[in-house]
This record gives sequence, C-alpha cells and structure tokens, in this order.
Amino acid sequence: MPQTTDTDVDQIVQRYIAAWSEPQAAARKRAVAELWAPDGVEFVEGAQFRGHDGLVDRISEAYGLSSPPGSTTSPATTTSPCTTSSCSPSS
Repeated sequence: MPQTTDTDVDQIVQRYIAAWSEPQAAARKRAVAELWAPDGVEFVEGAQFRGHDGLVDRISEAYGLSSPPGSTTSPATTTSPCTTSSCSPSS
C-alpha cells in the first residue's frame, strides 16, 4: 500500500479548497472528478451527497450562498506550534 506524505496531503487540501472556491461551473465539475471517486459520498449534518453530480451540486450550492460575485477564497497559512519560551508574550 502506498504511503501518503505530508506533501500529498497538502496537495489534496489545496485542490479541495480550490474546488470549493472555483467560480466556473465546468472547472468545479472537473475538480470534483479529479478529487473524488465516481461513487464518492460526503456526509453533512445528516445529508448525503453521492457521486460526482451530487458533490458538484453541493459545492455549487454552498459556493452560491457564501461567495459574492468576484470574491475568492484562499487557504489559511499554517505555522508550526511554538515550542520555546521565546514564543511567550512578554509581560
């Protein structure tokens, strides 16, 4: 079984975020097809979204509700946790 590296996970996360941020319907559909298996399922608050069409509909609906025309979404920058006393706020 192939191992998943941090780089693989980062790439998947970036592609997932891009799919949810994509304003063009055709590109959103392509992104879903590249990320999910044809019979993929997402479970959200008791609802199930099945297959590429169901997932595209889910993302499209959410995109339409949360993204005003012309807006974009970018992933948050992650940082390593602070492990030294120099990271503490000064008094």
